Amino acid sequence: MSLTVCFYEDSNYVNFFPLTHLRPAYCLRSGILPLYRRAERHFEVAHPGFITRTRLAGLTGEQFRDVPVNIIKRSDNDVLFLNGRIRDYGNLPELVKNAKLSTIFKNGGETVAVLFQNEMLENIPSVATVDMFLKIRTEHAEEIAVTETGATLYRYLWELVGDI
Repeated sequence: MSLTVCFYEDSNYVNFFPLTHLRPAYCLRSGILPLYRRAERHFEVAHPGFITRTRLAGLTGEQFRDVPVNIIKRSDNDVLFLNGRIRDYGNLPELVKNAKLSTIFKNGGETVAVLFQNEMLENIPSVATVDMFLKIRTEHAEEIAVTETGATLYRYLWELVGDI
């Protein structure tokens, strides 16, 4: 199953200051790879994308010229939004693979990932903004399943350092 994978950062990026002052949380490193590169081990990524704070969009676009920033190019694939703070993928890849509906994956009340099945995205153009996906999430809230996952998120900067 080929996916359009978009990495986003939530409001907890502030827990990683000063490192996230000039870079998105998914660009932080714990070990040799940035956090967003770890997804390649678990998913067949057709078209990656980055969702970041408005003030970092230009800088992120300059650093990653081949990756769309704050737009989603989906080309008729399912779209998976991954929280950029993922520490351990746990059973998330298996849950995504077996998902029959659009699903929000949570761990301990925090959203780890959101999967939009292609069928739900009929009215979304092939190049869209994150606001269009948020609108779909709101309009179809009853149709989107919520599932617990074993995937964990980094919560604080010292956890990144501890995993090196």
